[in-house]
Amino acid sequence: MIVFGDSMKDLVSVIVPVYNIEKYLEKCVNSIVNQTYKNIEILLIDDGSTDKSKDLCDQYGKLTKRVKVFHKVNGGLSDARNYGLKNANGKYVLFIDGDDWVNTADFDKLLGKLEEENSDISKSYSRVSHEDEESLEMLFFHLLLTIFHVYCLLFHYIYSLAFHFLHKTI
Repeated sequence: MIVFGDSMKDLVSVIVPVYNIEKYLEKCVNSIVNQTYKNIEILLIDDGSTDKSKDLCDQYGKLTKRVKVFHKVNGGLSDARNYGLKNANGKYVLFIDGDDWVNTADFDKLLGKLEEENSDISKSYSRVSHEDEESLEMLFFHLLLTIFHVYCLLFHYIYSLAFHFLHKTI
């Protein structure tokens, strides 16, 4: 476990958009709940699922106070993430897709790197490991998705800086 400064005390909000992923949700949520970094809140944003995903979210919400469940009308991935941001309380925010999972020390590593580099933003790279479909097309899709996420994070960071700058000058 990597421990730097006070970052081990900071609340981390983990936003998980959920839409018809009942097959993967248990593995995803368990990988977050079992992190070595424990000061987390998990926001499961059910984006209008029509399968058992919404019921699974409710079950997790009853198991631990760290899981907060929100049900909303389907608006897509970005809308679900933005909904999560509006309800997040953490100093840091992590986005994890509901059909993905993380290793148990990943949050410690990300927070440690943030503090080590004195950075405001971090991006974790992932390996593609889908049991049903392992293909070149899937790899390419995930590469494009990762690039898109980086651009979104940079845009959000620049927008936040501009907003704070303009807010101070008005």
